[in-house]
Amino acid sequence: MGRREEVDPGRQRGPALGQPPPADRATFTKLDASIIPTAADIAAAAWRRHAMSVLEILANTGQDFDADTVSALVGKSPRGRQLSAIFAVARRRHKIVLVGVTLGHGGRPLRVWRGAK
Repeated sequence: MGRREEVDPGRQRGPALGQPPPADRATFTKLDASIIPTAADIAAAAWRRHAMSVLEILANTGQDFDADTVSALVGKSPRGRQLSAIFAVARRRHKIVLVGVTLGHGGRPLRVWRGAK
């Protein structure tokens, strides 16, 4: 009968000398490095927190406001289209309700919001 090779469970077989590591190990190190937040990621997260808190304060006043009002208070986002995401989150959480549409700078339509009661 054939000889059965016993393998120590603590011992893992690696690639032969001179061979590259398996693809999953190489990919793991690239993925591992990609989850480390950059300075831009940290700045964007801080801006989002600030914008959400300003939006909640405006909602609690009971007065109408729009994206231009929030943008004037928090400044330009470090990444594009974050302000619309902030409004979407606040709407889904039932913090604001749409009350109308007006014309903004350059004649563009601009939604008008109010805090939900």
